[in-house]
Amino acid sequence: MDPREYGQDLFTITIRSADTIYTENEYTRAVSAKNRNGSFDILPLHADCISVIEEEVILYPKDQEKKYIPIHKGVLRVEKGNVFIFLDTLTK
Repeated sequence: MDPREYGQDLFTITIRSADTIYTENEYTRAVSAKNRNGSFDILPLHADCISVIEEEVILYPKDQEKKYIPIHKGVLRVEKGNVFIFLDTLTK
């Protein structure tokens, strides 16, 4: 996937665990994650959804290189066009 193909639309992402905020309301162009069925992408205007995710999350911030975030497991929620990821306490 090359998120540059989808224009300059942005949405926010927040990644946190019970005791740590890893990023809060960071603007990004796309998010890639994996669940037990395989890899999937979240792009601007994505429908609301929820998924258990594992292994890693990849962020595509505006005008920056993609960021790889290794994780153990978490829950990804898309709500009103924004992404929230809640990680378990065993995050790598």
